[in-house]
Amino acid sequence: MERAFGEVPDPAFMLFTGDLVNHSYKSQEWDGFFKAMESRTATVPTYFTIGNHEYEGNPSDGYLDWESPDPYFTNFAARTNIPANGPAYAGAAGGRPTAVGEEAKTLRNTAYYFEYGDALFVVLNHFDQLKLSELRPQLDWLKTVVQSSDAKWKVAAYHHGPYLGRRDHPSNYLEITKAFDQAGIDLSISGHDGMYLRTHPLKDDLVVGDGAGTTYITGAAAGDGQGYTWNPEIAGEYTAVYKDNQEASYQTVSVSPERIAIKSTSRDPKTGVYSVNDTFEITHSLPSSLEDWVPPASPEPVLDKDFPPLVEGTYQISTPQHLMYVSNNFGGGFGQLPLDGHYVLTKDIDLKHLRGFRPLGLPALNAEDAGPGFTGTFDGAGHSITGLNLGYDQGWELDGAPSPTGFVGRLGAGGVVRNLGLVDVDYRDTEGPVGGVAGVVKGGTLDRVFVAGGVDGAKDTAGGLIGALDGGSVKDSYATVNIDGEATAAGLVGEITGASTVERSLAAGAVVTTADAGGAVGHVQSADAVLSGIVAANRAVTGSNAGKLFAAAVAQARVADNAVWADVPLTGTKVEQRGISELTQADLTAQATYEGRGWDFDTRWAWQPATSTAVAYPYLAGLSGQVNTLPFTNKAALADLLATVTGGNAPNPAGYTPYSYQFLAKAIDSATAVMNDPYTSQTKVDAAVTGLATAIRFLNPLVAEKQFRAASIDELRFRIAEIGSGADTIWITEDFVADDQGGAIQVDAGKIRLTADQPTTLTATGNVYFNVDSAELTVGRNLTIVQSADSTALAAFFMVRDEGRLTVEDTTIRSDATMSGSQGVIVTEDSGPTVTIDRSTVSGKGARTIYAYNAGPLFTITDSTITNTNTALYRSEYVLNGTTVITGSTGGGAVIHDFRGSEVAGNVADNAVTLTKAGTGPAVTDPAYTIAYVVTEPGAPAPGDFQGAVAYTEPIALPQGGTVWAALTHGSRHGIVKSFVVQAPGDPAACLVAQEQAEAAAKDVDKADKAVQKAQKKVEDAEAKLEKSLASGKPAQAIKQDEAKFAEAKAQLEETKTTLATAKAVHTAALAQVAAFCR
Repeated sequence: MERAFGEVPDPAFMLFTGDLVNHSYKSQEWDGFFKAMESRTATVPTYFTIGNHEYEGNPSDGYLDWESPDPYFTNFAARTNIPANGPAYAGAAGGRPTAVGEEAKTLRNTAYYFEYGDALFVVLNHFDQLKLSELRPQLDWLKTVVQSSDAKWKVAAYHHGPYLGRRDHPSNYLEITKAFDQAGIDLSISGHDGMYLRTHPLKDDLVVGDGAGTTYITGAAAGDGQGYTWNPEIAGEYTAVYKDNQEASYQTVSVSPERIAIKSTSRDPKTGVYSVNDTFEITHSLPSSLEDWVPPASPEPVLDKDFPPLVEGTYQISTPQHLMYVSNNFGGGFGQLPLDGHYVLTKDIDLKHLRGFRPLGLPALNAEDAGPGFTGTFDGAGHSITGLNLGYDQGWELDGAPSPTGFVGRLGAGGVVRNLGLVDVDYRDTEGPVGGVAGVVKGGTLDRVFVAGGVDGAKDTAGGLIGALDGGSVKDSYATVNIDGEATAAGLVGEITGASTVERSLAAGAVVTTADAGGAVGHVQSADAVLSGIVAANRAVTGSNAGKLFAAAVAQARVADNAVWADVPLTGTKVEQRGISELTQADLTAQATYEGRGWDFDTRWAWQPATSTAVAYPYLAGLSGQVNTLPFTNKAALADLLATVTGGNAPNPAGYTPYSYQFLAKAIDSATAVMNDPYTSQTKVDAAVTGLATAIRFLNPLVAEKQFRAASIDELRFRIAEIGSGADTIWITEDFVADDQGGAIQVDAGKIRLTADQPTTLTATGNVYFNVDSAELTVGRNLTIVQSADSTALAAFFMVRDEGRLTVEDTTIRSDATMSGSQGVIVTEDSGPTVTIDRSTVSGKGARTIYAYNAGPLFTITDSTITNTNTALYRSEYVLNGTTVITGSTGGGAVIHDFRGSEVAGNVADNAVTLTKAGTGPAVTDPAYTIAYVVTEPGAPAPGDFQGAVAYTEPIALPQGGTVWAALTHGSRHGIVKSFVVQAPGDPAACLVAQEQAEAAAKDVDKADKAVQKAQKKVEDAEAKLEKSLASGKPAQAIKQDEAKFAEAKAQLEETKTTLATAKAVHTAALAQVAAFCR
């Protein structure tokens, strides 16, 4: 970019043709992109097209079908300011849109036009996965835009062009070129292909003379060095100029009344030298043939698929998409919803902390005033909404004024929120009044509502339920919301004005602010306010002025019959209270305390009696998602469990694997911290019990064999982590179902082997699958691994990435899930993985059983069965050996090396080996299959991976003896290697050489054996040192260093064992040569 600005210091604008980032769903990539451009975009207008990388999800992030995590380009739209003049807004007759419904959502923020001087620039949305139903509305719109423009020059910009240098045309390219011909588009600018190309002028898909057709440019690659090359079979006829190899490049475009002048500059990836690779001019503008063209009628409006169904006057919300749609579509237009409507939840909803929710009742975009707010009814019907994420958004503001924040931004007169739970809310850095349910209430009602979660960084009035209450009521509700702010804050309502009532409600969160703090209410400024039957049992109340019930209250306000926790941690200048009783924990965990204040436990509230693990507490009857509503905890179960592993019962670290003992030690520390925290919640206590119980269960005693065992999915995940970068076997001790919804069983270090003593089945359900990433996994004897029919991890059951290695031996892998499209049972990504299947069965239903995303991986299948109702093998290379059976088709250009039923036969006679093909397989008669061989000296081991093999043409003479290693070959792959030994004659000299070699080999065995013993001692010393460090409580960094030394010692031991095994094999071969030569 700096080079381009050196050439053109003051450009009118910049234009990027898509693929701005690699993953549009990763904020750090967008941040990096705009940070790098910050100094330029601050002064130079910048335009963008979208590309396929703004759409698709990468398989390495779990989007294994390249499905889009952002199909409507919200991440792109949120970071750009696209003109609202595209096909979602105009282009049809009467100025109506050419795109409606789903197509409009796709194109709303991605297709637009602008003018510069005497040139019209039309920006389209076109990339690999775009549907024809999304392209055609753009082309009709383009014609309307051109028809209504007086500009001399017409330029189209988009991502995936119709004429490429190394890839074939997109399937719909003629739709684009026909529209360009009609509109008289002078210049087409695109990207995607990764290499520069300019076409001859083209019209009707044919090369024409200068000034008679559209010139198409593909260029402006940001990276270089991909080795892309021009394909003459595809691009030979239409190419005027091309540049092999992807090189970082830019194009400058100069527009004047006389001409469009283009210069392309690129950087050599090897030398870094820039050079001009193309210059040309367009001096004749193309005429349009649209004078008599009539824009089409706008399609009939289509309700969005996420529009909630209207049943008997009530909008029914059953999905996160329904709820998000409601929040963003209040208004009076088509597809918009009434602020005074009736809405009901029909299911619990989990928003998963996704962004994009707009508080209900805020003014619409471009509104002239705040309006009445939400004046309808939102009925949770006993359901809850989990994971509401509200980071403050300036787009909510009206005329720059701070916006209220909450599930409802503004709740107006007559508005009601009832029978609803909000669980795990997360509100941050709010600038206007903020409340768990509503930022501002003016005449509305909250009835039987609860909120749990946190508000952090509140800069204005904050409350667990309501930020500012101005006339209206709160009844039979509670909040366990922790608030951290800079303004008045309280557990229920931050500020009260007008005739407002808060009654029979509970505040139990922590309130921390640098301003005034109240346990239940902040500032009560109205003489008509009523506070009655409130219980404030906060975890803490901290502020400049702090009160257990309120931070400040006018004398005329009616404050009566309320209760507060006498021992609440209170920090700040204490505010005198009235209308309260200060009660103990015992009082607040007694139902009578609440009944005495008018709480209805027949129809509105319910009581949870105390148990062995939790205190008693009130909760709202019939609402889902509730846990302990009080800050008090029962720690008896945690104390009892801690006692089993501390003090005199503490396990001796010398008797357990270091990893599992350290895991227990951390769990003990965490549990002890919870025990000692007077303000902890019951939820944290219960989590500490679960965590400690798990650590105790996973504690792994040192044993002589079968050190690592697993009988559940969580134990399997733990054992894999325990082995880490080492190499070991995990014994599956019983059948189990992997149903923890934990996603990938991750093998990303070391060498892991799974096996069993007897036939054992592991069944994976939900989103559970195996991911082998730059590591080795062997699935071994006696195992059956099943993917259940209800699995949601359909893209891959076993995913192998980077340099990962998967070996399947004496095993059955079966997927009962119905797959489709780009899905598979065993799937590889990148070119480095290898998969070996031996004496096993792998089966799938639909899509592909074995699928390589990229060419390069090698699959070796021996004496096995691969089945599928559709495609068994897809893409890459397959070596088939022995009795392997393939049921199902092959596809994707898969290269099959079929050595089944075929082998090399050898005859050893007169110190020579004669090799021939043998068997009944296709390789026997196919001349493309040949014999290759390697000769080794007497006693030498087999050559690694058949290195150095040469083609067999005639008998191989070995007068001094040796071994011939031979196999059938096809292309660069070979089948099973066989050996043929030629015994040397009884020659005294050869005998002496063989004896010397055997003696030397024996010394190597003795040397390797001593090395093993020495390495074993190092392992024992390192382990002892680590155990001592753990027992003495050394700092974590010291323990980490000792762990690293222990792991290094074990790795060295494995290396010496491998060396010993090799030395023994060489010695055995040398003894055989002695027997042969010394007859």
